[in-house]
Amino acid sequence: METNIYCNTSDNTSSSLRDEILEYAFRQYGVKPEYLWRTSPGNAVLRRPDNRKWFAVLLRVPRNRLGLSGEEETDILDVKCDPALAGALCAEGKAGGILPGYHMNKNHWITILLDGTVKKERIFPLLEMSRELAGSGADALPADVPDC
Repeated sequence: METNIYCNTSDNTSSSLRDEILEYAFRQYGVKPEYLWRTSPGNAVLRRPDNRKWFAVLLRVPRNRLGLSGEEETDILDVKCDPALAGALCAEGKAGGILPGYHMNKNHWITILLDGTVKKERIFPLLEMSRELAGSGADALPADVPDC
């Protein structure tokens, strides 16, 4: 049976961006999402096939759990990040769309809002960095990580 890599959500912007991220991960890395939580069937992880380590987590969470206004749910992407870069990326605060990692180690993970605040051209290099950081012995950052 073929794994469905898409998850429908009610927000067209976040759903579209979420789908683009899943398509990108499949095209670039041959990775399909894994839906691990029965109580949250739309939440997914992306793993490296060589070592099974997570490099991204797609979640749908209430905005107020992220310190944002409103109780409606929003899509987010958690990715691994170099600790030195994580602080700089999160420095813009909520308005910049990148926050300390939700439900993850806040020194090594960041949360990216998928509400259109952060453009995909900025997200994809961060996804690549996360994939590299999840690799065995990958200490160096890719050259195309966006400046803050």
